Amino acid sequence: MIQVNEMIIRVPGMAEEEARMLGMAVAQHLKERMPGNVEDRFIRVINVQLNSTIDQGRDQLASQITDQIMQQLRV
Repeated sequence: MIQVNEMIIRVPGMAEEEARMLGMAVAQHLKERMPGNVEDRFIRVINVQLNSTIDQGRDQLASQITDQIMQQLRV
């Protein structure tokens, strides 16, 4: 099971509501891609940095963020 207690997304030039929608898209991507056999563990912080533009679209940004999170979780 994965539980995200807090997600802070800062994207220069992105409005607060759009960032909220991006966070929801990332959560959905994680839900879809997370294997079912992941052991419970506490991870205090995961930092993700992208060299992307908001012109790429929410789904593509969400996918890139999810990729980095998955790499850091090593799943």
